[in-house]
Amino acid sequence: MQAAESLPIADFLKVHTAYDLLPDSGKVVVVDVGLTISSAFLALQENGITSAPLWDSNRQEYVGMLTVTDFIEIILDFYYRYSREEFARHLETYTLREWRKRRRDRPALQAPPTGRREDLPAPAKHQAARIPLIFVHPEASLFDASRVLLQHRIHRGPVLDPSTNTVLHVITHARILRYLVSKWRVDSPILNRTLRELNIGTYQNIIYVSPSNKVAETLSLLAQRRISAVPVVNGEGVVIGVYSMSDVRHLLLDDLHSNLELTVDEALSMRTQQPQASEAGEQHPVYKCTRDDTLKTVFGRLATYNVHRLVVVDEASRLVGIVSVNDILRFFTAPPSC
Repeated sequence: MQAAESLPIADFLKVHTAYDLLPDSGKVVVVDVGLTISSAFLALQENGITSAPLWDSNRQEYVGMLTVTDFIEIILDFYYRYSREEFARHLETYTLREWRKRRRDRPALQAPPTGRREDLPAPAKHQAARIPLIFVHPEASLFDASRVLLQHRIHRGPVLDPSTNTVLHVITHARILRYLVSKWRVDSPILNRTLRELNIGTYQNIIYVSPSNKVAETLSLLAQRRISAVPVVNGEGVVIGVYSMSDVRHLLLDDLHSNLELTVDEALSMRTQQPQASEAGEQHPVYKCTRDDTLKTVFGRLATYNVHRLVVVDEASRLVGIVSVNDILRFFTAPPSC
């Protein structure tokens, strides 16, 4: 029954392509591996983006994507290994090309879970090198594009035309969902089912932080657990915010070392004010739902607020779980169970 109800949305994703999501106007910011770490980060900040295709001018080809995840890995490595002065110097002089080579040639950093430099563990064996570039063909269906992103556990990827070696735009799960919401005209029964009924979301072993946690240790937690965000929960168990990897964009580059020693509460206050930032009376932007909200309601909130996840709460705004765009697209693109 449930599989049959989901077929119309799965079919929609199969007939629309990555090319359909091409913006009417806009630009693709491309970052060269010859840029310094600070210059690359500034490019992301100034353009209000969290990722950009990486171009190697020496090889005349795209070699990957630069994301906030990469930047967090870099700044945590520098933060835990170098003094404040060396930290700033490395940001200004180290290039992305040097960093990529360093990642291939030496063990990767495992940041101390406590966030204290003195607890830095011995280097761990480096993981296998990443595939240089994972991309989506312009004619690929949104169904297939979703599965590519899910398979590689990434939130975004370049839409690349191999015939011209041109990146047309960057596709994300959130953009796919917004397109679905904007074009969907059918009153599908499954959209009136609740998260509880469909069992969509994560409700066990939810990782969260307190407002007093330091930014460095929070970023370390995100990197180690391979998650993109954590709810911020106060002493009463009430969700008062969400700290995500993309929030690193709001840190001040010229005093980044000090910013990493801020509390999460202080860092959230540095965010640019958003017109629809939060529900009335909340200190920091946090987008929520309950397990008894319908899929249609969840779709609408994710698309309206242009966010990747909603925090699932109870009637007292206490943490219950997380539902993300990934969870939803996984539900609609998963192979049918036998």
